[in-house]
Amino acid sequence: MATDKKQKSPTYRAICILAAAALVLIGVVMTPPEGLSVEGLRAICILLAAAVLWVTEALPVAITCLLLLPGFTYLGVMKPSEFYAAASSSSFFFILAGFGVGAALMNTNVSTVLLSFILKSAGNDSKKIIRGFILLTAAISLIVSNSTAVVAVVGLAVAVIKAIGNPTPGTSRLAKGLMLGLPFGALCGGLASPASNSLNVVLTDLLFTLTGVEVRFLQWMMIGVPLTILMTLFVSWWLPKHIDPEPLTDDQTEEFKKMFEKIPEKLEPKDWKFIIIVVTMIVLWVAGNWVKELDTTRVALLGVTLMFLPGINLMTGKDFMKNVQPLSLILLSCIMPLATAMRTSGAGQWLVDTLFAGAAGWPAFVMLLMITLVALIIHLAVPSGSSNAALSGTLMFSAAVSAGIPGATVLLILATQCGNNFLLPIEGIYLFTFGYDHYTFSDQFKAGLPITVFQYILCVALVPVLALLFGLP
Repeated sequence: MATDKKQKSPTYRAICILAAAALVLIGVVMTPPEGLSVEGLRAICILLAAAVLWVTEALPVAITCLLLLPGFTYLGVMKPSEFYAAASSSSFFFILAGFGVGAALMNTNVSTVLLSFILKSAGNDSKKIIRGFILLTAAISLIVSNSTAVVAVVGLAVAVIKAIGNPTPGTSRLAKGLMLGLPFGALCGGLASPASNSLNVVLTDLLFTLTGVEVRFLQWMMIGVPLTILMTLFVSWWLPKHIDPEPLTDDQTEEFKKMFEKIPEKLEPKDWKFIIIVVTMIVLWVAGNWVKELDTTRVALLGVTLMFLPGINLMTGKDFMKNVQPLSLILLSCIMPLATAMRTSGAGQWLVDTLFAGAAGWPAFVMLLMITLVALIIHLAVPSGSSNAALSGTLMFSAAVSAGIPGATVLLILATQCGNNFLLPIEGIYLFTFGYDHYTFSDQFKAGLPITVFQYILCVALVPVLALLFGLP
């Protein structure tokens, strides 16, 4: 299991909490600058205070989010009823459904059968073994959250490591490549559609809340699928090449082959039930591009309900609850009120006018470079997808759309930069593999830097072209 993060000292935490409190106090006593309302100034100060607490982790991330309610309501930025209404977004229920799909997946043999199919062609080629795991986690992440995809596969990776002799952590390049390949592959797959990562739905709702621009399921896929394919191909080529894993010995090859004797060769009835339901959900999501009643959230909830029905029984209520991640729900319930407060108070527009003054005269390419770079920096500073999405989206959605950049372009750029961090193992998805000690911070940085550069180029060069080509909003 993953190791716990090192606790911050009480003095450090106290200083950071006082700094956040001072920012809120500034919003109370300071006269707003020209063009900014009192409510807008207070909203900005609360946002900055939250950012300080998120970056420093002086308070748990969830507690910082929950403090937004008293902060906004006691300082007159929002009424409590407005906060509660904004918190009840469709994303909340979609993420709940996503937890259900992930729980059902882990009760099937789909992952193991797919892995068996992929790895049998690898033989004793250790590079192909790493590549196979990258492709598997990317494929699974198309339909479940990135973390769930890693959880569904990490046990199989551990079994492979044991089959090659369970080497001491840090001594096997193959083990290093496997443990890095799982989160890397999942991050690639998480770009394909709104259903591929809960963050994608959050950003879609955030874009609509701040700008009124709606990007539907199929429209997302027109950009997301090419991004996923290119990122997956690059990662599955680069990581094994960079790691250069040791070749398997004859004994290791024999043990590796024995693994497949325990894996079903064919899909069982429960596996087909899962596949049929998920494929139907995807078809309905795509159809939702024309039939508004088939929105992503309602289809997901109906699909998950089917998985519980007698005769299908893909999971129990206990299975579902075990897979629910409360932190994700708390983050989501507070992000949308944050965005709403920034919009209704005028703070968002004032920030746009101030931070991106003259942006309307910038070349679109320069604007794209800035958006992508700022989002990447924010993600490194705030290693939580939902938290940095709130900051990035609030600052940049309105500015970019006002500058004439299609909302779909900005949405996919932010989804890529806010949801993907290949450089450092400092967020949730890496906790499932980093704790096995087969790779270090330095290992990941060296492997992830070329991927990050490649990702940046795709964001700037490919995403706008695809949005223009398909006439996306």
